[in-house]
Amino acid sequence: MLALALTNKKDFMNKFLKTEIFDHFLLQEGIVVSFASYVIDGTITKGFYTDTEAEELGIKTFHFLPFSMLRPRIFDLIKGKKAPSSFKFVLMLSPESQFGTNPSDSETPVFQSWYILMESLPSANLSESAGQDSFRC
Repeated sequence: MLALALTNKKDFMNKFLKTEIFDHFLLQEGIVVSFASYVIDGTITKGFYTDTEAEELGIKTFHFLPFSMLRPRIFDLIKGKKAPSSFKFVLMLSPESQFGTNPSDSETPVFQSWYILMESLPSANLSESAGQDSFRC
């Protein structure tokens, strides 16, 4: 596990929620705890999109939705005068982004599932997911 401390959380959250920087990732899970708890399962619901719609959206081969499709709704949950008491997002590399992660063989991905976790938890809890290739911010 790799733990990172953010020096400017506000700047990071603005980039995370208001820019396209993380749009190439897939959202596996999101949890926002404020006046109510919201749990977002990023799994694409079978049958919701027709094959044609899924093809047009570029998600036909995906199991999880791209972060770009959920980012506006997540932003709406988080924005406001009062910050959430906690939040967590689990992002995965999209299938096409997995290739090129292996410097010795561009056809074989190193990271089949690579997670980026962001939680507003005390730093003492950073060891919870030891053993995963992850970033906790």
